[in-house]
Amino acid sequence: MTCIVGLIEKEKVFLGGDSAMSNSQVVTILKGTKVFKKGPFVIGCEGSFRMLQLLKYDLVIPKLTNKDIEKYLCTEFAENIKNLIKDKLSDHEGSKFGSFLIGYKNRLFEFDEDLQVIETSNGINSIGSGADFALGSLYTSIGQPANVRVIKALEASAFYSKTVAKPFTVVTT
Repeated sequence: MTCIVGLIEKEKVFLGGDSAMSNSQVVTILKGTKVFKKGPFVIGCEGSFRMLQLLKYDLVIPKLTNKDIEKYLCTEFAENIKNLIKDKLSDHEGSKFGSFLIGYKNRLFEFDEDLQVIETSNGINSIGSGADFALGSLYTSIGQPANVRVIKALEASAFYSKTVAKPFTVVTT
């Protein structure tokens, strides 16, 4: 499992992620990261590591012709991900695709497993097994710098969830 944390501050998206890979018995620390830059986006994934690899290395980002970023993500971008799932994953794997946060300029979106797109009104979000702990931490750290808030949220998640672990990585738009 994991914890991915996103927040908007000063016209930027800060996205942080942990390094745990786990099942019901074992936690392993990844060498790579769950948050990364891809074209004009920052992306953080939870769930399937195959999904993370496909988004990081195989996803072709359609040209951003539409000035409405939400419409673009819900249509062209989501359609490319749907095609990627269909082309690269079996039906069984596709059912476990996972979810991810994506930041663009000063906007933060969540893609759920069914590719619905969510944007919160308060500019914060978190996904994964440690999400609830991270959201509580983000609330109590209002007023502190964004990078500090993201790390504190990940630390709170790691403290309370055995499936979240250091090292933490933070990327920004």
